[in-house]
Amino acid sequence: MSSMPPSADESRSAGGTADGSPRLTPDGLLRDVQRRGRYADLRDAAQAVTTVVEVLGTRLLGDDRTELARVLPPACGPLLAGTAPADHARTPDGFIEAVADREHTGKAAAARDTDAVLGALADAVEPELLRRILDRLPDDHARFFGLGGS
Repeated sequence: MSSMPPSADESRSAGGTADGSPRLTPDGLLRDVQRRGRYADLRDAAQAVTTVVEVLGTRLLGDDRTELARVLPPACGPLLAGTAPADHARTPDGFIEAVADREHTGKAAAARDTDAVLGALADAVEPELLRRILDRLPDDHARFFGLGGS
């Protein structure tokens, strides 16, 4: 096995989705998150993906949630769709706090998980979908996707 982490293109499956857009492979996503978060193993990366995608799911609605679920590994779809929408818009700090609460961990670990997972997602999704997702999130969430301020 190569020691080089997969690029965003290598992380996508050749088959793609029903509409022809490529789907991120579970292994590709986990390895990218593992590399970004410097996790010791894939289990830690998987836990980060689960938690951050669940929290992200509370902030997205409708077509954006559905389109993101289409390009993520199949197991991530229920994580996005299975969470109730947040009752109010959260600040970036509120996003980190929500991740920390779900993980029962501190803010530093939650911030690392958020940056690793959302950075990997930013590289994996089409720019138009990423722009729409960022437009739906409160200001300053772009930094989690590795994009600086919004």
